[in-house]
Amino acid sequence: MLNTTNLSYSIEGKTILKDINFSLEPNTITCVLGPNGAGKTTLLKQICGLSKVEKGTITIDNKNISKMNENQRACEIAYVPQKASSLPSFTVRDFILQASYSHQEGQTFPPLDDLLSICELNTIQNQTLSTLSGGEMQRTLFASALYQASPLILLDEVTAGLDPAHHDSICQLIQQTRESHKLTYLWVTHDINRALMYADRILILKNGELIFDDNPQSLKDGRFLSQVFDKQFKVLTDDEGQKYLI
Repeated sequence: MLNTTNLSYSIEGKTILKDINFSLEPNTITCVLGPNGAGKTTLLKQICGLSKVEKGTITIDNKNISKMNENQRACEIAYVPQKASSLPSFTVRDFILQASYSHQEGQTFPPLDDLLSICELNTIQNQTLSTLSGGEMQRTLFASALYQASPLILLDEVTAGLDPAHHDSICQLIQQTRESHKLTYLWVTHDINRALMYADRILILKNGELIFDDNPQSLKDGRFLSQVFDKQFKVLTDDEGQKYLI
């Protein structure tokens, strides 16, 4: 589905990404982990076109994204930031409707009322964005990405700063819609335990390099992650046998 080949990027002579190579399979959740400054957000911005590809190639279904215009990219890729950069004076419903700008003739997209229900936005659909809590805003951004009807969704720390209930709600939405809407997710997160729980595959960046690309199983003892984050992780097991790193 998505392929990056020898992707490199620098700012003012500082290397941010170096020779990144990976591919994504359809209908999977891939989490991207790594310390602050590892290049995770830059990677997402390169893929969705928010920063220009300098070296290497990114293709989706064998189409080079550098040769796509904004609408063509939006048909293929949706992006959910950690927070909205600005809040237009739209209602929740009208904001989500804006995502239809990329819809092409003959393209199928989910009914808006269904999305409002899935994302638990029915009761606040007529509120303006400026009145929303952090969790409500994240669900609104998420619903907008779903309404864009792109097969690949990029998530940039979408649960950061949320309380546990809203945090779990977003994680469950990702899992639920991957299956119900046949979506592929590339999810940058600092939540290691949720990544180990939900991801089919994990990528780890450090100092701009891809140092791990595999399924989560080999990370669950915490040893490799301790080296990545320069922190000693311990493994705890709850009453149901679920293991957590602390």
